Amino acid sequence: MNEEWVSLSTIARELDIADSTARRWASMFSDFLEAKGRGAGRRFNPQARDVLRRVQQLYDKNLTADQIADTLRQEFSVVVDVQSEDERTPSNVPAVKTEEVLHMMAQAMAEQQRRLVNELRIQLSDTLSALRNEIAATREENEKLRTMLDERLNESEQRLQQRDKMLLDTLQTMNERANEKKSWWQRLMGK
Repeated sequence: MNEEWVSLSTIARELDIADSTARRWASMFSDFLEAKGRGAGRRFNPQARDVLRRVQQLYDKNLTADQIADTLRQEFSVVVDVQSEDERTPSNVPAVKTEEVLHMMAQAMAEQQRRLVNELRIQLSDTLSALRNEIAATREENEKLRTMLDERLNESEQRLQQRDKMLLDTLQTMNERANEKKSWWQRLMGK
C-alpha cells in the first residue's frame, strides 16, 4: 500500500503537538525526515509520523536533542537528499552527482568507523588498566591474608608446643608422685 505524503500540520494534529513544535523538530531532526516541496506545499514521507512520534517519546523521557539524535540514528535511516541532474538547481548551488554523494558518504562512514574504533580502543584500554589495577590490589590483599594466616599458624603452633610441654611436665610430675607414693606404700607394707 502506497501511503500519501503528508503535511507537517497533519502530523502535528495526529501527535497532538503544536505546529511550531512540529516545525522545530522537523528542522532539528531533518536528517531523518524525507520531504519534498518547499514552504506550505512541503510534504513528508509517511515514515515522518514514526520519527516525530519517537522524538516526542524521547522528549517525554527528558532526553537532550543530542541524545535523541543518537537514538534516531540507531532506529531510523538517515535521509540523503540528492537531486537528479535534470532538476533545476539555483546557479549559486553546485549540482551534486550521486557518485559524489556516495563517495562523501563512504568517507564519512570510514571516518565514523575510525572514531568508533578509537573510542573502543580507549574503552578497552581503560578497562584493561582497571582490571590490572584490580588484579594488583587482589594480589596485595592475598599476600596480606597469607602473611596474617602464617602469623596465626605460627602462634597456634607455639601455643600447641607450650600445651604439649605443660602436659608432659604434668605427666612427669604425676608419674614422680606415683613413684613416691609407691615407695611410701612399699615402706609401709615392708616390701
